[in-house]
Amino acid sequence: MNYENLPKTLLGQVKAADLAAYADFSGWTLFPSKRPSMAIFRRPESKNLEMAFPLSDEYADYQDRILDALNVLSKFEKRTYGEILTDVLFHSSDQEDFRYEAPETSKGTIPLDAGVSLLTGARKALLAAACDVIKPQKFHPRMSRAKAEEFLKGCQMGQTKFGSYVISVVCPLNIEISESPQIPLFEQIPNETFTRQVTKHLMRSIAYVVSSLEMNQGEKLVNTHQEGICISANLCEALLEILNPMPEQALLQVSSTWAKSLPISADIPSSVKVGKSLSRKIEEVSKALRPRAEAQPRRLIGRIDDLTGEVGPDGKRFGDVKFTFIDDEGEPVTAKITLDSAEYDQAWQAHNQPGFYASVEGVLHRAGRTNYIRDHKDFKILKG
Repeated sequence: MNYENLPKTLLGQVKAADLAAYADFSGWTLFPSKRPSMAIFRRPESKNLEMAFPLSDEYADYQDRILDALNVLSKFEKRTYGEILTDVLFHSSDQEDFRYEAPETSKGTIPLDAGVSLLTGARKALLAAACDVIKPQKFHPRMSRAKAEEFLKGCQMGQTKFGSYVISVVCPLNIEISESPQIPLFEQIPNETFTRQVTKHLMRSIAYVVSSLEMNQGEKLVNTHQEGICISANLCEALLEILNPMPEQALLQVSSTWAKSLPISADIPSSVKVGKSLSRKIEEVSKALRPRAEAQPRRLIGRIDDLTGEVGPDGKRFGDVKFTFIDDEGEPVTAKITLDSAEYDQAWQAHNQPGFYASVEGVLHRAGRTNYIRDHKDFKILKG
C-alpha cells in the first residue's frame, strides 16, 4: 500500500496528535474506541465515513494506517494525499504561497532571474510585514530589527507546488521571539502569536494595496493607519521586486493557508492577486511613502567604516567615506559623506582606530540602500 508513492520517511513524521487535531478542526468527531490504542473519527453527517489510526508510532503498521487515514481524507476533501499530508504536518504553521502566473509557467518553470526575484521579493515581503507589526511606519530605513530577523530564521521553504510556479514559505506559529511587541494593528485573539500577526498583516496589507489602486485611490495608502492599516514603502518595494521582471500579462498571487490549530477571522483575505499592470502605481505609492531629505541639520556621531576617496591635483586625497551612527530608533545607519582633503585626512587617521569617533553636522538623506549626509559642516574627530 503506497498511495502516490509517498515516502515512508515522511509518513513516519506524522504524529497521531497532529492528525487528530487536523481531523477535529476539519469537523470530524472522535468516537469511543474499544481499543484504547486507536483513535476513531467519523463524520457527523455520515456514520459510514470513518477513519482510524493508532495513537502511537511504535506499532509496526503505523505508517500503513496513516496512509489509510490520508486515503479517507483525500476522498472526502477531494484533494491529493500530498496536499493533506502537508496540512497535517504543518497544522501549527501558516503557509504563504507566492505564485507567478504567466503563459511561460505552464510547465512549472520560469526564467532564472524571475525566479530569484520571486524568492527575494517573498523574503522582503515577510520581513517588511514583520517590521510593520513591530513598529508601524511608512518606511523602515533598515529592516534589521532583531524580532523580525528571528521570525525569518524560524520560517522554512516548503515543497514547490504544481500550477504556475509557486514558492511556499512555512511560518510556524511557535517561532520563539525574544520579546513579544505590543501590536496596535489588530485586535488580538487569545493565543495569537507573532507569526500570525505577521501573516495576517501581510495578507490584509496586500489586499488593501490592490483594492485601493484598482479604484484609483492610491492616496489612501500614503495616509498612515488609514482604516487601521499602515502600508510601508518596504512592502511596496517587495511587491515590485517580484512584479518588475514579469511580462505584462502576468500576475502574482499571494495565498495563505492558515494553521489549523489557530482559527482566522473571516475578514482576513486568504488569497490576493496582484497584476503586473499595477506595478507603475505601486511604484508611485512607494516613492510617496519614502521620506524626502530631512530638512533640519542634525549632529551625528559615529565611526568611519570605509574611505573611497581619490587623489586630487594637489596630491591630497578627498572624497567619500562611509559613516555609521545610531539613529533615534537605536538602529545602525550607514551613510556616505563627501569630505574635503583636510577632513579626509582626519578621517583617514581615525579610521578603525579604537576609541576614535567622527562628529559632523548635516542633513541626512535616506535613499534606499545608500544614504547620504548633505550640506555638512563642523566635521571633527573625537577621542573617547
